[in-house]
Amino acid sequence: MRRIFYTILIFGVVFHLIGCTPEHGDGTIVKNRNQEGNSAGNINNYAFVAEQGDWIFFTNSADPHIPLLDLRNGLFKMKKNGKQAMRINRDLPSYINVVGDWIYYTVDTGLSRPNSKLYRVKIDGSQKQRLSNDDVSDVHVVSDDIYYVNLSDHNHLYKMKTDGSNKRKLNNHNSSAINIVGDWIYYIHYESDKKQSIYRIKTDGTQLLEILPNEAEEINVSDGWIYYVNVLDGDKIYKIRTDGTSKTKVSDDNASGIIVSDDWIYYKNYNDNGYLYRIKIDGTNRMKICEDTIQFTFNLIDGWIYYYNSDKNDILYRVKIDGSRKERVK
Repeated sequence: MRRIFYTILIFGVVFHLIGCTPEHGDGTIVKNRNQEGNSAGNINNYAFVAEQGDWIFFTNSADPHIPLLDLRNGLFKMKKNGKQAMRINRDLPSYINVVGDWIYYTVDTGLSRPNSKLYRVKIDGSQKQRLSNDDVSDVHVVSDDIYYVNLSDHNHLYKMKTDGSNKRKLNNHNSSAINIVGDWIYYIHYESDKKQSIYRIKTDGTQLLEILPNEAEEINVSDGWIYYVNVLDGDKIYKIRTDGTSKTKVSDDNASGIIVSDDWIYYKNYNDNGYLYRIKIDGTNRMKICEDTIQFTFNLIDGWIYYYNSDKNDILYRVKIDGSRKERVK
């Protein structure tokens, strides 16, 4: 037995030294393993696309009139070049996070009340597990922890381990738009349409602090700044430092779905039919990306913006972040 153990150990060391990575039976190689399952910007836009290594994971709902069992519907993965698309299972998930061998996501049962359960499945489609009986949203997976809004408990903020164990409540606020930055969680405490305040709290539930009262509808934290949509100023884009100083208007557009990436803010501009725009974080270089009608929201992954194209029967498309190329996701 000891000899077998040492043989396995030596093989594992050699396997590591020659730079190999585990490969699943479906050909998916797990490399460049994520420590965070998705970006805060995507998660606050329902995270129907995620990435890890050379792979993109996405929800393909195709035409809503196509039966659920149709091969075009389900949780898929593909290479970043758009090749080798394959279905993982028939779920239609939101809040997709990928960390290591696992995909974490929610599935809505379609009932009239919020009923979105949290699952995980291996990236080869095996070992699907329900992790909690809570109805959840805003799911962030960071290393071996899952942070989420518990819809079953007044939208309070919770965390648990990635196997579903050690569940604990972190606050008593009606929470949304959570961002995990180091040891801090930034979020919106929703009290009414005109009273939505930005707070932060430690990931262990201590040191609760209000940063900005009353005016924020969406937030995306990046490089020491909180970017947000100001509900008291016609849904304009603002930014404020994480310590609550230097509040600044960035854009006069009526915006939603903001995602901050590499010094740009991406958003739907309702001053122009909800078309996709971007603007520099200093308010310069505003430009339209495309004029497709976007169903609900969009995600940004690896230089591409993914969206369901309402002009094409809500089929999944992607466009380069500068608008230079557009294609249907197969």
